[in-house]
Amino acid sequence: MVRRLPEWACAIRDREKPPTWIRITIAVGVVWFLLGNWMFEAAFHQHNPRHPDPATGHVYSLNNHGAVVYVTRHDAVRIWGGLIGGWLTGAGAMALALSKRQEVLRFPPPD
Repeated sequence: MVRRLPEWACAIRDREKPPTWIRITIAVGVVWFLLGNWMFEAAFHQHNPRHPDPATGHVYSLNNHGAVVYVTRHDAVRIWGGLIGGWLTGAGAMALALSKRQEVLRFPPPD
């Protein structure tokens, strides 16, 4: 016996997907954010000082649940650029994809 899906399940399965370029942009944003997150975590495992060191340029603080390390300006821009840039790219592409949807899928009311 073949069981047939309800109409709302077929509508979800057969809905139109966003264009490929939007899906690629979302994926790039997610990877960019994860790369920024990895750089943030790696800053705590490297030999960054726990106190500001103006002689070497380690004056920008990163705080991870109370553990503070100081990084250079270049590292700070790279880390925060990855986190914020990746988040904005992914979220912007998702918002664009959702704004271009033609129909709103609604679940049926419970019986």
